[in-house]
Amino acid sequence: MIGQNWDWLECLQSGIIVLEVERADGQNYVTLVEAGLLAKITLTASGLAIGVNTLVCSLDGEARGIPFHFLLRALADADHVSGALEILAKLPRASSGNYLFASADGSVLNVETSPGDARGLTPQPSHNGAVVHTNHFLAPIAGGHDLAPAAMPDSFVRLGRITRSIQRPSAPLEQGDLKIALADHTGYPNSICCHPDPTAPPESRWKTLATVLLQPIERALTYAGGPACEQLWESLDYSDFLKQK
Repeated sequence: MIGQNWDWLECLQSGIIVLEVERADGQNYVTLVEAGLLAKITLTASGLAIGVNTLVCSLDGEARGIPFHFLLRALADADHVSGALEILAKLPRASSGNYLFASADGSVLNVETSPGDARGLTPQPSHNGAVVHTNHFLAPIAGGHDLAPAAMPDSFVRLGRITRSIQRPSAPLEQGDLKIALADHTGYPNSICCHPDPTAPPESRWKTLATVLLQPIERALTYAGGPACEQLWESLDYSDFLKQK
């Protein structure tokens, strides 16, 4: 299971949709995304769940490559975690990004990327079956440095908080555990459950636009359309739509 918040500009809230893509030339997929884009937080017919985090480093803006959102669409064609890593390795990237993959067979992999070719990839396997990530690099960046300490300093606080929230010595994590963890307000308003900062200009105010849980075994997508502390959860069963052909 993958659980994440998608934080972005408050003005985009009304444009968040669940897009159901039925294909004759490939596998079906569903994705929670801003209207007009092809893919973001995705669940595929092969049982691959894809989560994503924004990353920013000093190399962004210098490399020619495929834009972030086009890469997310390409990843919707992957049939497994290893196939998703292969796509990231073979395609040149225009910007940084973090990609979290989980498949129905229990495989989990996180991949930090900086702009460029395969040398800018850092695959990170799960530890004790869990992976946590926010908006800063955990690994060194070849030829560059992380801009998160200045651009998103709250990322470091959020990582510590989410890590503590999901630590379970024995029992497996359940949906309810992730829902609680993703609604945390430590460091408010720039918390895991993000709310608009009233001191920021209106056009620059961020918030949690959606909280999402992806279950690749069940082929289910559960989401709250905004901060989880304010919205009702809706669960969508895609076991029929996401059958493998």
